[in-house]
Amino acid sequence: PLLAFGIFWFFLTVSIECLVAQEEFIFEHRMYLPMVGLSLFLVTGLSYFLKTPKQLNIVVFGMAAVFSLMTFQRNFVWKDEISLWSDAIEKSPNKLRPHKNRGSAYQRRGSPDLALVDLSKAIALGLDDPENADTYSNRCFVYGTKGQLDEALSDCSHAVRISPVFAEAYNNRAIIHKLKGDLDLALADFDKAIELKPDFAIALNNRGALYGMKGLLDLAFQDFDKAARLNPS
Repeated sequence: PLLAFGIFWFFLTVSIECLVAQEEFIFEHRMYLPMVGLSLFLVTGLSYFLKTPKQLNIVVFGMAAVFSLMTFQRNFVWKDEISLWSDAIEKSPNKLRPHKNRGSAYQRRGSPDLALVDLSKAIALGLDDPENADTYSNRCFVYGTKGQLDEALSDCSHAVRISPVFAEAYNNRAIIHKLKGDLDLALADFDKAIELKPDFAIALNNRGALYGMKGLLDLAFQDFDKAARLNPS
């Protein structure tokens, strides 16, 4: 009965995970509940095949030691974003998301060249995949920080083409237009970003700065006040 229950529990919980899983079916936390059934099955099965309690204890404690060591080693993978997504890329080199996320992590760390490599790889794997809209937008931002404004503008424009409701891409494109001196185009993109996401404090702050450049100080103060209320930090 315990062997049967372990098998039943494993497949039942895997089936439930299939129902609730969306993008991340294969993921460590998806195995937490199924592993209860697998553990029960293994220990019960060992108790049938090993003749004495001493033999069972040796094998079970040996397995526990091995799994404990593996768990400890796994902590080094989870120590930061770079190590986590590097591990994912090593295991799934042709999957879009790990490259995209490691590229974004490099971007936040201040390593634009490494970020470009990963973001470009993610784009090559997905091209016009709507999931890649934020990848194009992030690469646009990185190109902007490197002063490659034409490449940045191309990426942000591609992001809004494949995802017309992506407010962050409009905000990033507006910044590039501003850097190129196209203030009216920048204002139109800031307006669109805020229309799509009215609580977008960063875009409000950016539009306020643009209004200030254009001498529209009352409008600038309105945007700054709203941005500060939405995000006091």
